[in-house]
Amino acid sequence: MTYAGLPAVGTLPLPEIKFIPTAAENPGRRGPVELVFVHRWGVNDWHHEHMDGVLNGFKNPANKASSHLIYAGEHPAVASDAGRCVQMVKFADTAWTEMGDNVRGVAIETGDQIWEGADPEGFARLARIVAFLTQQRFKLPVHWQRDPNTHGNCGIARHADGGAFAGGHTDCPTTDIELWQQFIARVQQEAAHGKFRPSWGE
Repeated sequence: MTYAGLPAVGTLPLPEIKFIPTAAENPGRRGPVELVFVHRWGVNDWHHEHMDGVLNGFKNPANKASSHLIYAGEHPAVASDAGRCVQMVKFADTAWTEMGDNVRGVAIETGDQIWEGADPEGFARLARIVAFLTQQRFKLPVHWQRDPNTHGNCGIARHADGGAFAGGHTDCPTTDIELWQQFIARVQQEAAHGKFRPSWGE
């Protein structure tokens, strides 16, 4: 699957971001950020396809899960979530997302519709977010890093790329490689376009 008729590159700015902290984190990290991991939140007992379900789940340390960023997309299952973006863990701290890769990555949790072909605007804006994180914030290569478990291998990765070492979420955010490659290409286009705001997030 691929998206057709995406908004023009650079036309969707970074979303407004709200900081909602969680105790489900480790202060600081043992080395530099080397990877931006992309996730989808999926549906389980505490997600309920609603962003507040994701936030509440990540606020509870007993769930042993959190993310730096949560982005609902522009056409989520719950209309009131449209455009919402929240930061729960500061970039300098460690979220509980990829188990063995936690200390090396910044994670963004995303709404399901982006990866199900129902949210072209969310797909494009997410690419803008990832382009900012790789190109401007962390100065990382803007490419798909298929082997994120090896130190020094930098770039953008699916949660699935980390395999069992990263928690074994083998379908996250998508197993559709054609769609994922379209996403990486869009991130590269957004990075080449540039014109990012000087800072975004904490």
